Parts: sequence; C-alpha cells; structure tokens
Amino acid sequence: MVLTMAHFVNLLILRVSLGNRPRYFESLQADAPASSQICDMKSPDFHRNACNMHSIGVANPKLLLNSPPSPTSVMQNGLRSPACTQVFHLLQLNETEQKAECQDLKECMISTWAAKMMTSLQQSDCNVDIDAARVIVLPGYTANECNWPIYGGGDCNKNENHARVGRDCRDSKLVEDCFKTLQRYYQKPVAILENKGGPGSTYESKLEADSFYVDPNFRWLMVGIEERTYRKDVDMSLPAGPPSRAAENAERLSKIGLEQRKLLAQFKGSLRSHATRAEAREAAAQFGPSIVIEDTEDGAHSFDDLLKGAVFHLILRGDAIFSSRWAEAVCSGGIPVLVTKEWVPPLNEVVPIDSYGLLHHSESDWRGLFQKMHDMPAETREKLRTAAINMCKTYAKTIEAQASAVASYLR
Repeated sequence: MVLTMAHFVNLLILRVSLGNRPRYFESLQADAPASSQICDMKSPDFHRNACNMHSIGVANPKLLLNSPPSPTSVMQNGLRSPACTQVFHLLQLNETEQKAECQDLKECMISTWAAKMMTSLQQSDCNVDIDAARVIVLPGYTANECNWPIYGGGDCNKNENHARVGRDCRDSKLVEDCFKTLQRYYQKPVAILENKGGPGSTYESKLEADSFYVDPNFRWLMVGIEERTYRKDVDMSLPAGPPSRAAENAERLSKIGLEQRKLLAQFKGSLRSHATRAEAREAAAQFGPSIVIEDTEDGAHSFDDLLKGAVFHLILRGDAIFSSRWAEAVCSGGIPVLVTKEWVPPLNEVVPIDSYGLLHHSESDWRGLFQKMHDMPAETREKLRTAAINMCKTYAKTIEAQASAVASYLR
C-alpha cells in the first residue's frame, strides 16, 4: 500500500500519543490483533488514538471528513463491483450546505459513526456523479451515535465520538426542511443515514412530521428501525457500530469447531440495562449449566472465554431495542441468536437472518428458545455456523463491511 501524507500523519500522531505505551503501536500491525479493551474508557488499557486507528483507520475522526483513509481489503472486496444495477450518489457536506435552506447545518455535529459510514460509501464503485445516480444518500446529520467506537464515558462529550464538533441537530426542523429541499431539487429518491431511535421511540418526537417518515421519496437507512414502521423494499435495518472484538477475534474464533464448544449458549453484558436480560438469566439458571448469562461485572467468565466456548450467542436488547452485540455474535464462530419482538434484523435486506442464525420473536418464551437450540440437529448447526462465518467476513465485522451491505442494497 502506498502511504499518503494523511497516512503518515496518522501514524505519527499515533506514535507520539502512545508515548511509553508501545504495545498499542505493535498491536496495530497486521500480525498482532489490537487489545479488545483499547476502546473502553473504563479500562486501564483504554487509548483513544489507538482505538480510532483500529476502528476507523485514522487516529483522529476529524480526518475522515478531510482526507479519508484508503479502503481496506474488506471494502475493496465488498464495494468493488464490475457492474452496479442501481447506482447512488453520496452527497458531500459541502454539496449540501451550499444550498440556502441547508447552510445552518454547518453548525451540526457529525458523529464518528456517520462520518465513517459516509466515507466508506464514498469509496464504492456504485457511488457515481449525481446526474447518473438513481438514489441520493444524504449526510448523517442526525446519526448521533455517542458510543462508537469509544464507549464507557457516559456521554457524547467524554467519548468524543465526533468527526465534526457542533450542536445536536436531531431535534432541529432545519434538517427536515433541508432534506425536503434537496429531494425536490434533485427530483430523485433520497436515503437518510440514521442511528439510534425510530418512529415511536426517540426519533418520532424529534422530527415531528409523520409524513416525513412515510414519504416514499425518503428511504431510511436506520440503526434500531422497528418492525411496525419498517417499509419492506424501501428502508434498511442497520446494525450498531461493531465492537473491536468482532474483527479482532473473527478468524481465530472461526477455527474453533462446534464440537469443541462445551456451552450451549451465552450472553455477557449489563443485566441492569433492561429487564429482558435479567429474565433471561433466571430462565437459563432453571434450564441448566449449559447456558451462561451473566453480568459484565461477574468475573466467572471472560468475554473471550464465552465467545470461544458457546455454540449459540444471544443478542439481547439493552436500553434501546437494538444491541451492539450483533456483530460480535455473528463473528463468534458459532451461531447468532437475535431475541427481539420489534427490531428488524440488521442487513436482513441483503442476507436474511434465518440463513445464518436464529430469530426468536418472543422476549418471554425462554424455555422454548433454549429447547429449540438444544434440539437443533448437528447438520443444521454446522450449516448456520458456516453461513455466519461468511456473513461476518462479508458484511459484519467492520464498519466498512457494513457499509458494503448498504451499497449492495442501494444498487
């Protein structure tokens, strides 16, 4: 790979910032996976620049909007296509903000998640000149993900997950007015990147006009989209940003066969974030020791031990209807199990979840779920596991891979 000046500056920033902690610099080399704790502000191993470099390819998120990094092999494989059946144009911030109705959006914050998704889509072969495009992807002004890639700080300011500092424009009617203006001006369908919320939860109370959501000219690419408002063949359900463990451990975990895994199923996370998790633990205790559901603070098992030790990996909601554990479960080398009664399975438009995992629509029928997993034939288990490993490599383990799924859907 040819190093550009931007790459050189990133490496220099990282090396200087690491100071007397060279293990992070070493861990970013291709033959040494990065520490899974570098993105956790509560961990003694936390390091902001190393986390950003590992997750988004630059030490400082602000560089995403100025000089985006070259695409990785995942992006090249996912987005480099000999033919695009439907092409799109990612509208840049300067293209948007030169319109009179959109100039005030220069004051809006752009999250790291939004910026990385935008720059990844920008690198797709299906991203063409605006005149040739059939769909226009608008900037993620309201896609305010505060907990990716850095988490544990408690709020957006501490986590500093933004590529552009500014005010939260999620509750601004300026965004709605701007997007409507752009759609009328270009006379093409537009797709909107959105993270956290959905009609009926936080989003509906922020952008007031219901017609804005149901308008067929607006397609929603949304993390946390709900089944009751989801429009098949129009909207797209996106996963939350992938934890660093997803890409870091994927290859190693894929080499651990199901016959080597002694646990039937596992989940580890904060059990206080939603009653569903605590109820699942109680049900698991009644079912038997083959299912482990425990709190993050419980030291009985490490995350890594559970990822390599279980056949099935539960994805349970937290404060919101979605969970950042989706990518981690898909990349576990086992079989992901999404437990939800309202979240549309992520990337279901590109790869249906029943082709690589399980979807359990009840958040109370734990006995039924556990028995279903227990009774699944070995041949079916192996088929789902193999498909999940492929799903991880193709569309799940990095934000770039997830963006390739978006580009595929917009084709």
